[in-house]
Amino acid sequence: MSTIQAHIDQRSLRDTLSNLGRISKVVEKKVKDEIVYTTLEIERDAVFKCPYITGRLAGSSEHQFKRNRLGGIVKFTANYASIVENGVPGKRRPKPYLGPAYFENIGPLKERIQTILKNPK
Repeated sequence: MSTIQAHIDQRSLRDTLSNLGRISKVVEKKVKDEIVYTTLEIERDAVFKCPYITGRLAGSSEHQFKRNRLGGIVKFTANYASIVENGVPGKRRPKPYLGPAYFENIGPLKERIQTILKNPK
């Protein structure tokens, strides 16, 4: 099977979350809510960007959250998901859907988290 995944985790948000250990539980909940929201946004945007022929690729989308909700995963489980995303050199051109959805949403997530951390109300 050729699944493809996008991860939001503490490594990808390392600089943004560097002070997370020193914040209140209310602020921590807001940060976790933003990560959950962004994970769902990435999945939604990727489904909309999927090339549509039968709908099986879009229908194979799944999301998961880390136990502590400080991370999320969006994946497509169709056996041809990574072939569509990345293409095959000399045979099939790429039609990216997950990568663009991830990069369109990760920047705004970092900005929202930084705002929460600067204004912990």
